[in-house]
Amino acid sequence: MILVTTSRHPNPRLRSFVKDLTCALPNAIHINRGKLNLDELAAEAYRRQCDIIVIVCRGQHGNPGRIVFIHIYKDHYEFYPLIIQIQGIKLIREMPDAKIRKINNEVLGYFDSSEEVENFAQSLSEALGLPLVELNSIEEIKGMADAALIVEYTKNRNVPFVLKFLSSKDFSMIGPLIRVKKVVYRCPTIE
Repeated sequence: MILVTTSRHPNPRLRSFVKDLTCALPNAIHINRGKLNLDELAAEAYRRQCDIIVIVCRGQHGNPGRIVFIHIYKDHYEFYPLIIQIQGIKLIREMPDAKIRKINNEVLGYFDSSEEVENFAQSLSEALGLPLVELNSIEEIKGMADAALIVEYTKNRNVPFVLKFLSSKDFSMIGPLIRVKKVVYRCPTIE
């Protein structure tokens, strides 16, 4: 299971994004972090039988700024060496055709087989514990799982990747759209 939460002192937009993200990930639960430090957060995740924590940190102008991942083990926890810096997001309510759906299983898919895309997709797949699939067309996700998290390469220096959560039935958006500013492959420092 995946536990999704925020850094301390979230604002309403950050809370909405975390709720959307929780809906779009399989077997995910959301908790309000409150005053929990990392040790207490890890203990809470272990108590709830979650093996991954996704923490969404605040950015500028009330938007989410970055996403970090923690893997939980019986006697310790460790940060996964991946930081996703966010340029911007679109919430489910901001996309007229998007719908919240119950997700039991999900794959992580990508199209472009360049090393940059493959490295990011592989790291995100490991960070979230999702099976990774290289796709030739979007139709290939039909029947694979309830949904797919798609890593789209934009070839734009300011926003090299876009993350989309799609239904495998009709390819509609079922989660937030995330514009990625930068991907860093190291363990984060966090408050």
